[in-house]
Amino acid sequence: MNVLEEIYNKVKDKENFAVTSQRCANLFEERVTNFHVFIGASIDCLTSYNPYDNEALVITLKVEKDGVVENWLEMKKSSVEGGGFAVFALRDFFPKEFITVYLGEKIDYTYMYKDIISLPKISINNGFHEEYWLGHRMNHCSGRKKYVETRGNHVLCATKKIKAGDELFGDYNRDCFCSVCKNMNSF
Repeated sequence: MNVLEEIYNKVKDKENFAVTSQRCANLFEERVTNFHVFIGASIDCLTSYNPYDNEALVITLKVEKDGVVENWLEMKKSSVEGGGFAVFALRDFFPKEFITVYLGEKIDYTYMYKDIISLPKISINNGFHEEYWLGHRMNHCSGRKKYVETRGNHVLCATKKIKAGDELFGDYNRDCFCSVCKNMNSF
């Protein structure tokens, strides 16, 4: 069990994912016992007061336990053309190892195919918004480039050996039942 998994297991609420997400977010602001999870941010060349409009934005997830700080993940411009921001490993991960968690607020909408329900946009007013532990920033890819899979409780684990510097991809595809055509579809 790595340090971030140990921290997650200490703060998670088995009954309420929203409570778990809030507890994990609070670790950016406060230290709980002997650990702390926080981010660093940098923009080498400021082109906008909205940090997310700057291609040079880098956000680093750091994990501290017993006074030892380890750089964990980094959000920066994707290596994929048009990929926006992406997540990169800042340390090696082994197959099946805990990387991070897909945290956040649950929205009372169901993903649908054909009758697509668009999710409300979160407005950002010239500042940072909650990045939690960067799990939601991983880009999609299926096949051999898939480095990450989702396990129970939104835990993201390595599917194979990951080296520091690798861009992390997960497979977003999922099957769903279309209420219009009455068929299972993948998207």
